[in-house]
Amino acid sequence: MKKILFIIVFVAPLFAFAQYKTEEVHRYVEEYKDYAVKLMREELIPASVRLAQAIHATEAGTNKLCMDANNHFAIMCPDDHQGSSFTVKEGTSKKCYLSYRYPAVSWADHSISLRSNDRFAPLFKLNVMDYKGWAQGLQRGKYSNTPDYANTLISIIESHGLARFDTVAMRELEVTKKATVPDNVYSESGIEVVMQKQPKPTVEQECKKDSVEIKIAEEKIDLLLSVFTAKEFEYNPVYYPHAKRNVYENNKVKFVLAKLGDSYEGIARELNVLESAIRGYNDVFDQNLKPIAGEVVYIEAKNKKSPAEYHTISKGESARFIAQKYAVPLSLLFERNNETYDAFGVGNVICISCKK
Repeated sequence: MKKILFIIVFVAPLFAFAQYKTEEVHRYVEEYKDYAVKLMREELIPASVRLAQAIHATEAGTNKLCMDANNHFAIMCPDDHQGSSFTVKEGTSKKCYLSYRYPAVSWADHSISLRSNDRFAPLFKLNVMDYKGWAQGLQRGKYSNTPDYANTLISIIESHGLARFDTVAMRELEVTKKATVPDNVYSESGIEVVMQKQPKPTVEQECKKDSVEIKIAEEKIDLLLSVFTAKEFEYNPVYYPHAKRNVYENNKVKFVLAKLGDSYEGIARELNVLESAIRGYNDVFDQNLKPIAGEVVYIEAKNKKSPAEYHTISKGESARFIAQKYAVPLSLLFERNNETYDAFGVGNVICISCKK
């Protein structure tokens, strides 16, 4: 794969682009902003420019090149290409574009396409926050034959406020010390759960049985209090037939990341799996519950074993959160901890896959 990636022909196509809707742009940005920010930190390519290029090339994720070939930057086939490809008719001629199994590979390819071609070398001497200079440099380097390519990118960036992601990336890059997290906030994979501080009970209250029970209950974690999420690039994509989105693996169990507006029914239909099976794999018992953006959704039965033997519960972690994190069934988690909720308090060490 690497050999193929390094010999890409860096010529972007000319499509007769349709006008895409604002909500389509917002949906596309929501889905791929993490790619752009992460790659800006690693490759020093402006997230705003990368998103604008992808929005332009894919018509905000709606054209066939994106949906059928996972090609987000209209990268064409090299002359000697023999792998997967996607052919587009343009008038009387045909053009060959690379076809990818996963969107992540297309985004990684884009980095290589810019860094490995001398035409784009001047870009990396520019200030990474100078999206206008980068857009103009891409046009000078003939990334696209569109005469007004630079202004098109600048217009997309400014119309949708994409420069904010450049700021996010640079702030993350500059942070050398982890920000102090308040005692009442627990953060995991982008999800913050606020734990409400309870007033200290009086001596008189502590003596009462019901007060003791309340105190114990406060230390327990609601099963649905927190959700295990992940971001693109935290896991490597794996093969899964017919999947239109990236499929990943945790503890040898395949999963997808929920998108904004997803439902378990929609994910099941997309992957040709029963909705009841998806809910069962993920220990979702409330029929009204829907996944949040970034939530890990397993698409096959979780593993009975895990490399981790024990886990110390932190603030904000529910039993289901822990089961999802280690990709083990919730029922087994309870079974291995004496089938009781008593083990699931903050600071408790619980058995994940220990030998008893």
